[in-house]
Amino acid sequence: HPFNLTPSALYAIDQFAIRGGGVLAFLDTIAEHDARSATTPTNPQNADSTLGPLMAAWGLKMDSKRVAGDITMAIKIRGRAGSQVVVADYPPWMIVDRDNLNPDDVVTGQLTLMRVATSAAIEHIDSSLTVMTPLIQTTASSMLFDQAAVLRRDDPTQLTAAYAPSGAQLVLAARVTG
Repeated sequence: HPFNLTPSALYAIDQFAIRGGGVLAFLDTIAEHDARSATTPTNPQNADSTLGPLMAAWGLKMDSKRVAGDITMAIKIRGRAGSQVVVADYPPWMIVDRDNLNPDDVVTGQLTLMRVATSAAIEHIDSSLTVMTPLIQTTASSMLFDQAAVLRRDDPTQLTAAYAPSGAQLVLAARVTG
């Protein structure tokens, strides 16, 4: 969860990668396990993270204010809808099965199931010279939610009531080379 990295830290990461070092970056749209905010204790103090200018330099883009969700992969949760307790599909929390894991990559090839919570979507910049290989993806029934709507933690049925599938698979994790 790299947040507020200094220009010198970003430079050091980039130089390490340029020299052939492997970088494993976990970037968050909502870092659910970050320290709690003093003003809003239900929310993380530093909700999102990016690698700033390194993303574009490496041929990637990611909107850290948008959360990927997939209704067909949604985990059922218990939440409150006013005074009622409801059980609802919660698209930002997903169970990813074998169909959405890259079977040809050493990182995901042996996996059969995993849980992913409040992930961003990663896109490759077409003009980039890097190669992006998707490792974990949603189905075409996915969409992006505003980070603020997910952070509100209101009635969970509100997220599904306004659900509009994008028709495109979103990349949640990728290998980037080049």
